[in-house]
Order: sequence, then structure tokens, then C-alpha cells
Amino acid sequence: MSVARLNTPIDIIVVWYQNDGGFFGRRNERIAESLSRHPLVRRVLHLEPPLHALDIAGSLCRAACGDPLARHRLKDDLTRLRADRPDGRLQRRTQWMPLPQTRFMEGRAANYNRRILKERLRRWAARCEINNPLLWLYPPCPYAELVAETFSGAPVVCDCVDAVPEVAWLSPARRVRFEESYRRLLPRAGAVFAVSAPLAESLKPHRADIRVIPNGVDIPNNLDSLPLLYPRPILGYIGSIDERMDTDLVEELLSARRGTLVLAGPVEKAHRPFWKSLSRRFQNLELTGPVPCRRADSLIATFDAALLPHRINPYTLSMDPLKVYRCLAAGKPVIATPVIRSERFGGLVTIAEKEHYIEAVAMALRDNTPGLAVRRREAMLPFRWDVRLQEMMACLEPAFQPACAQ
Repeated sequence: MSVARLNTPIDIIVVWYQNDGGFFGRRNERIAESLSRHPLVRRVLHLEPPLHALDIAGSLCRAACGDPLARHRLKDDLTRLRADRPDGRLQRRTQWMPLPQTRFMEGRAANYNRRILKERLRRWAARCEINNPLLWLYPPCPYAELVAETFSGAPVVCDCVDAVPEVAWLSPARRVRFEESYRRLLPRAGAVFAVSAPLAESLKPHRADIRVIPNGVDIPNNLDSLPLLYPRPILGYIGSIDERMDTDLVEELLSARRGTLVLAGPVEKAHRPFWKSLSRRFQNLELTGPVPCRRADSLIATFDAALLPHRINPYTLSMDPLKVYRCLAAGKPVIATPVIRSERFGGLVTIAEKEHYIEAVAMALRDNTPGLAVRRREAMLPFRWDVRLQEMMACLEPAFQPACAQ
């Protein structure tokens, strides 16, 4: 696995597949920040998919209705859209899309959009003096394909984080289109990373030599908790609330009435009626809504235990949940269904089948000690994001070797 030789310092264009920058602190943002500090990197341009005025109008309506994620997205998107000049080593940017179109950038309107977006990308790259780019793409993503076409001679790195085609609610047509995105991008890449072995295995039809680089974590220095006045113990979950959640297991946890279950994260639109009904039935359920990454560590610090009550299916098995790393870095016991491998974390994560999950939560609460909390935090030191980037850059070492040797 290697990429074409590059002159250093290099410029890196990171392309994420959705518009949520700065809120959740996802892998792409942490990698972009780490890349911007690397001595061989001159500048990082972080791109999210282009937006149309209708997208902004939709965010404005949701923000007016009190949606905190929509408020953040509106502010962040407008900041990215207004950006016109490079500002420091890490520049975040979102393009305006001239005409409304489908997500897959196809059809007559999309053809016009593609031409205009490519022209603007080239102008933006020239304005930022990006002359020697490496494309760091997060497939499957039609916009990543467009960026790869625009800079057709640039070397490519693909960093895969989800088995997106395995999402249950996808239509067959969308599933096929996402597979096509993998097929177009992965063979071109000089290096391909995946967050988990199951994900790498699922991508083998498109690329065999995939390097597994799991997620990482920023070790929090300040563990001050938020003043949550809920009955103890507080059992917490932080992340998306959608089809990955085992709703039957959640109901069993609530019925056991062993403390307060705090679910912090955006609820998928199709699932909102169910969760609203559940919150009315159970007084020990708290749905906080989305929590920005800058407050997530303080929220996690209030948990007595962190839960990962995920269903077991190809989509959840392909994941490497960031929440596990963050909760362990905060010293919290983590109890998960068998969607992750405990040995990766030195046995510090409790894995429990559905029928034994409530008992496992009770045991984790009973056996927790300050000494175990320290062990969990120390165990996360090798998983820091700067260490992860070192692993990735080692795969790209042949590209930089000639310049380093001079």
C-alpha cells in the first residue's frame, strides 16, 4: 500500500460525506486537525458536501423550532460558505450549489452543478495556493467523487468509517449507488483505511489491501460533570438514536427501573414518534437531544455507567463507536452488546448478550472502583488521535521518504 511520491510540504484536501462539522467531533475532524499539525503538511482544506439555499432555509426553520443541531449547522454552514481566504493551516469550507438536486449529484441540474462546483474548486485551490494536494476522502460520497475528478492527478487516501450500504432504511437504488461510489474511489486510492475488520472485509470486493486503523480519542483534562439532578445511578448513552438502537432492550432497561437512562443525541426523524411515546411511558428516560462535542465530556462525567445497547447486524458490526473510547477515557464502565471486541480494550469493556444485559449493568455498577476508573483512562493513552495519525502516516511513508532524506 503506497501513494505516488510527493514533494513536501504537501497540502491535503479532506472531504467528509455529511454536513455536521464541529458538532460531534467525528473522526474526520480529529484527523484533519492532527494532519494540520504534521510537520510535512503545509495546509489542510476540510470540505463538506455543497449546500443549496433550500438547505439553509430548512436549517433555519428547524433552528427556529428549537433544534440545537440545526442551530449549530446553520451557524457553521454560514461560516463555511462565507470563507473566502485561507486562515491558518486548517481551513473549513462548504460550497454553494447553484441548483437544487438529489444527494447523488445526478441528472440535468446536477450536470450543471458539477461543472460550476469544479470550476469553483479549482479557483479556491489556486487562491489557497494548493499546488501539491493529497486527497483524503471519506467514501461513499458523490462529492468526494467530484473532488477526485477535479484533481484527477492527485494521489488519494480513502478512510472508511461506516458500512453505509448496510443501513436498514436505504432504498435498493441508494444502496447500489453507494456501492458504486466505493467501486469508483477505492481502486484509485493509494491507501485505504477502515475503522474495523468487519468493515474492511465487507469492502474486499472493491479493494483487498485495506489497513484497519480503529478510532481514537482525545483524553479529557477536565472531568467536571454537568449538574444533572436525575435519580442515581445515571446510565448514559451518547450518539445517534436510530435503527442501531435495540429498542426492546432499552424498554427492558427502563422497566427494571434501576436509575435514570439518559440518551444524548439526535433522534432519527422516522423514530421520533416511538421515542416520544417511550418518554411519556417511562419517567426514568431522559432524551437530551444532540450534545455538542465541547460539552460531551462533561455530560459523560455525570454517568455512573455508559451503555451501548446496539442491535447486532452488519451495519453495527462494521462500526467502531467513538463513544466507547470517550467513555473509557472518562473512566466510566462501559457495557455493550456483542458489537465490539472487548480484548481491544484490555477487557475493560463488559460485553453482554441481550438476555444478560441488565444483570451485567448491575454488576458493572457494583464492581466499579476509583482504581478501575484510573485503569480505563490509562488504557486509552495508546489510542490518542496523534498516535492513530502516526499509524496512518507510516502507511504513506514511501511518499515522503525522498523529501525527508534531502
